Amino acid sequence: MILRGRATITGFAGPTRAECADKMSARDNVRIAYRMWDATSRGDGSDLRALLAPHIEWRSFSTGALSGVYKGPDDVVDLFARSGELVEGLRSDLIEVFASDRGAVIHYIVQAHRGLQSLDTEILLRMRIENGQIVDVFTVATEPQQSDSFWLAQ
Repeated sequence: MILRGRATITGFAGPTRAECADKMSARDNVRIAYRMWDATSRGDGSDLRALLAPHIEWRSFSTGALSGVYKGPDDVVDLFARSGELVEGLRSDLIEVFASDRGAVIHYIVQAHRGLQSLDTEILLRMRIENGQIVDVFTVATEPQQSDSFWLAQ
């Protein structure tokens, strides 16, 4: 339907002005994503905890030792500590960050080794952000077979 040169969509109710005011901007969410990356890169559990909502759920999709659902900031920080304990060397390199007003996606490369086993794969980490805190995360490897075989070989 066209009215006075403007298109309208019948039956569509967009967000109210108040709902828009409560949302984080994509720019805010990029900053939060970079702060999370920085905290995990430095191994700073305190800074990481400050970004996580008390009810966070972090899901790691794989079949390896780190797969599962982690609930609450303490479980998430323990996940990072445990990943470091399971390998002899671990390196992560940030490729890019995407964001919207709902959250962010971090795309990175992880390299790890343990004995003769090695891992070199890309990971996508999607986070939903509400009121400045990360409330939901899932991670998935772009090459799940390689990732699973590394983490299963314990």
